[in-house]
Amino acid sequence: MKMKKLIIPVLGTVVILGAGTGVYAAETNNGHTPSFNQMKSYMAKAHPNLSDKELKQMYNACH
Repeated sequence: MKMKKLIIPVLGTVVILGAGTGVYAAETNNGHTPSFNQMKSYMAKAHPNLSDKELKQMYNACH
């Protein structure tokens, strides 16, 4: 009996947090994915040793 009292609030919390995360992800950036050209400068700063071709491959793998 004591275990049921513990499981119900835990599962309720998991469902609420999971739904909240999904809603936040859906609203981020208005559903718009930035193009490679928009992201290229940021990616080049983060990965200065990669060529444009490698950056494009990384962008395509992530989007």
